[in-house]
Amino acid sequence: MLPISAKHVISMKQFSRLLVLTPALAGVLLQGYIAFVMPDGHLDAWLAGLFLYSCLPYAICWVIATRSSPLAGFFGALAALIADMMTFYDVFVAPTSSTAALGLVIAPAVNLVLFMPIGLIIGWCIHRGIRACLLRGQMPPADS
Repeated sequence: MLPISAKHVISMKQFSRLLVLTPALAGVLLQGYIAFVMPDGHLDAWLAGLFLYSCLPYAICWVIATRSSPLAGFFGALAALIADMMTFYDVFVAPTSSTAALGLVIAPAVNLVLFMPIGLIIGWCIHRGIRACLLRGQMPPADS
């Protein structure tokens, strides 16, 4: 049995950062599956552009999660991932019309304008609430 050294053990802070980034990673993997696996393996510039365009909300959330507010990035990416999963279902699993595939082009813009900002705001509010509760718990009670 090999001894585990300190450099091989993931700290709780590293684990929480990884956990926060999982919706963004799942979103990028979903977009990669849609762009590169679903079209039967042929790659062209349009599919590569669609992939990059679709990954933009996740990249933004990734940057926000690593630079400023991990919870805001988490909830922003989670909201975009839920919207993309609904689009995937509507386009590939149970299409209701012949124009359902247009959702693949429209969904990233809707994510950028609507779902991701709503998730970012929710995550930011939760982050601020937790921070306020922690600060309130550390402050001595006010004498009245």
